[in-house]
Amino acid sequence: MSVQDLSKEWKQGKTLQQIAKEKKGWSGDELVKKMTAVQSSKIDAAVKAGKMTQERADQLKQKLPASLKRFTERTYRPHSDRTQPGSYSHI
Repeated sequence: MSVQDLSKEWKQGKTLQQIAKEKKGWSGDELVKKMTAVQSSKIDAAVKAGKMTQERADQLKQKLPASLKRFTERTYRPHSDRTQPGSYSHI
């Protein structure tokens, strides 16, 4: 699935878990496990490159599954519709 197709489906109000179920037949847990593996390898690469300490990597990896689960359960909201303020300005 292309990034454009994924974005289109997400903007139509589907969650990433719903899209994964429809397109790949993956459960929400399967999607989170696959995403966790990808992100964990990126964290490991950052440690190996000296960009992150192992302690910080361990902290991130511990929080990763819960964070990704929340992310994959969200529906798309345009920036102007978000209720929580960002840490930046649109001036």
